[in-house]
Amino acid sequence: MPVCPDQVPVTETGVPGVSDNQRLEISTQKGKAFRIFDCINDKPVPYSEYNAKISDIKGDWWGEMFYQDGFPIFKLNWADPYNDDKVYSRTIISFKEFVEVPSPDGTSAPWARYPIMSDDGTRPGAFKFVERTETRGGLPPESCGGQRQVQVSSAVSGHWSKPCPVVQCPTLGRSRFVQGRYAQHMVSHAFDTDSASLVFEDDGGERIQVLSADYGFRSGAGRLYQDGYGGVPKSIVELSLSNFKKELIALRRSVRFDEYKQISEMYEDASWFRRLGFSVGNSIRQAFVRLDTWLEDENILRELKLPKNPAIDSLTDEQIAMLDKVKQLRLDDAKVSRREKEREDKEGKVQAPMVIRFVYNILCWTLDVLYEGRPIQRFWFLETVARMPYFSFISMLHLYESLGWWRAGAEVRKVHFAEEWNELHHLQIMESLGGDQLWVDRFMAEHAAIFYYWVLIIMYSISPSSSYAFSELVENHAVDTYSVFAEDNEDILREIPPPLVALNYYKSGDLYLFDQLQAGWTGQEPRRPSCNNLHDVFANIRDDEVEHVKTMHALKEGTLELDQSRFKDANKKLGSMAIKTLESFDFDE
Repeated sequence: MPVCPDQVPVTETGVPGVSDNQRLEISTQKGKAFRIFDCINDKPVPYSEYNAKISDIKGDWWGEMFYQDGFPIFKLNWADPYNDDKVYSRTIISFKEFVEVPSPDGTSAPWARYPIMSDDGTRPGAFKFVERTETRGGLPPESCGGQRQVQVSSAVSGHWSKPCPVVQCPTLGRSRFVQGRYAQHMVSHAFDTDSASLVFEDDGGERIQVLSADYGFRSGAGRLYQDGYGGVPKSIVELSLSNFKKELIALRRSVRFDEYKQISEMYEDASWFRRLGFSVGNSIRQAFVRLDTWLEDENILRELKLPKNPAIDSLTDEQIAMLDKVKQLRLDDAKVSRREKEREDKEGKVQAPMVIRFVYNILCWTLDVLYEGRPIQRFWFLETVARMPYFSFISMLHLYESLGWWRAGAEVRKVHFAEEWNELHHLQIMESLGGDQLWVDRFMAEHAAIFYYWVLIIMYSISPSSSYAFSELVENHAVDTYSVFAEDNEDILREIPPPLVALNYYKSGDLYLFDQLQAGWTGQEPRRPSCNNLHDVFANIRDDEVEHVKTMHALKEGTLELDQSRFKDANKKLGSMAIKTLESFDFDE
């Protein structure tokens, strides 16, 4: 088995209290600093870096880095999420001599590891080293003329580590919560100059390059497989206030910096209807700008000082280039409509009441109008809403079970949970591609989802088969949409690595819920899809939607094949005997 080399950081994202064989990385701070160059022998030579403000995106860690007598010093504060956010302060002093390696792209300041000389902190553990990675800028000036300052941004990671296990050599690991425990899934981030790629190692040993940035609006506890995953939420008051603050800032930014202009500029030959919509929308935006400015002048709201694109500032050139590729993806709505018609001509139309089909047609038309030219945002909206049927079905089945009206649907409820878990990962994939970045998209999708949930609750209570018919229509549309999208964008999609959340779902850990999604696969070889690039990811999502269609159709027709092996085995053991059940007593007879 390999042994971890000295130059590779051995860490694993986790939480206090996990088992001793875990490696822990407590935080990653993003910051900007200045490198100071002195002129020695007519050449710019680095002197130091100082006054780097560092903080993580959640605000649990913050502080600064500076040099004192040649020693790199980190003064940090940490809000303990497991102790009512109690703040601990610490001063960490590094050796003057530390390890530097060239940045992987060769166009930025070196990456570095600072071994720790002293650490006065006691929570959450003693630091062993601090790293500076993902640098942007900071190369020496071209000319030499006295002391010069050059701006540099980087990721600063503080680590306390345990001895490296002999089974793997990951650098930046990820944790995934599986059956009540943290399981290691190997995601490597090369610290040497041979590779700058994030690499995922699945349970079979296959190594797959990972999309190196998550472009979603949310992070931490708002996402899967990030900080706080598997934890317990705070109270509804705390959660709602925290989200309100974030969304208020996002709303103010969206109107003050006119995020919607990028949408209107996509349509050079817009119809009169679309131009009217843009005009009305811009008038509403300007009214919000006047209101926001007035609230600032009255000191009711703080002055908005955020840059136009704060998230982009932290990305490397390579990550920005990958995001640009994502933005090149397109969806041909007319081709989707033709594909749907061809399918219906070949397989027949879904049998659904006229009112259900009318609502479905309105939904498709609305999505075509609102999200033309923005396929990832459209998919994110759809996946946000797509989870709601399974929530509503499970809620109604729980209600029927609790009242004692219907308990034969317990196996169906398990299938619905597997379907919801699948849609959740589809949603997270679209978020990692930036589908939820615009405030208006989040507002529409999340409110539409809540409305849709209650509509389906009412629909299921009146006619479960009609609910399944509507879901069958929507899932069929999703199959057609993802099929066209994957075909038309194949070349670009194959150039983009898969997001980590997709690899965690399709290629690692316990695939029980994934197998539960497959309609009628019992007794057959389980489906194990490849996931080597973004085209594979969308092909997998398309195939997942096919399974949803099969399940919805079977439930509508009452022909769903469930895994009843335990039930049959129990009856087999009884032989010719049968358990006596009491006859129901009807007062009307």
